[in-house]
Order: sequence, then C-alpha cells, then structure tokens
Amino acid sequence: MPTAEARIETTHAQRYVAQLCDHLGHMRHGTTTAQHPNQGGLHERPAVQQVEHGDRYGEFVFDWGTCKLLALDDALLIRADASNDEDLTRAQAMIGHRIGLKRPRVDCSNEGRS
Repeated sequence: MPTAEARIETTHAQRYVAQLCDHLGHMRHGTTTAQHPNQGGLHERPAVQQVEHGDRYGEFVFDWGTCKLLALDDALLIRADASNDEDLTRAQAMIGHRIGLKRPRVDCSNEGRS
C-alpha cells in the first residue's frame, strides 16, 4: 500500500487538526462535486467515510485510503495510506492544498510505492 508522510513545522498543529477534522466532517454530508473559489471550477470531493479526532490527533477514512494527523508542540505530522499511486497523489494534493493555504512549506516523503 503506497504511503506518504509529511512533517509541517508549526506551533499551531492542534488548531490545524481541529480545522481539518471539522471541515472533512462536514464533507461527509455533502454532494460529490463542489465549486471551489480558488480553483475556479467544479472538482470532485473525496468520499469521506469516517472522521475521528481528539485534541492532538485526527483520522480520516476515504474511499481510497486513510489519512492520520498528529499534533506535536512544534509540528504537525501527516500520514496518508492509499490503495494505489494515483490515489496517493490525490491524497497529497488534497491535504497539501488544505494545509498549504496556511503553511506553504510541506515536506513529503513517499514509501511503499510500487
């Protein structure tokens, strides 16, 4: 299973976990397409199946895999596991876009690629 991990240096990791969990939790009840003001057109929303979170962690289950977040005092750790390379690229773009709007430097490492 392809995997990507990222570490984002920030002192606001808990806030990012809460914001992402809230945002993706709302996406569980919406349509499968959306108009995005920054992308200028319709795009496919991920099929969010489950969202769990606590003060310092979050976990999202999508139709293509999972994403886990861990808030440290000085960083946000992200791990995405996908069913294939194409879905992993999609996961990185989606999470990177949502985090990148606030934190432009996102370092990713890929493992388990076939």
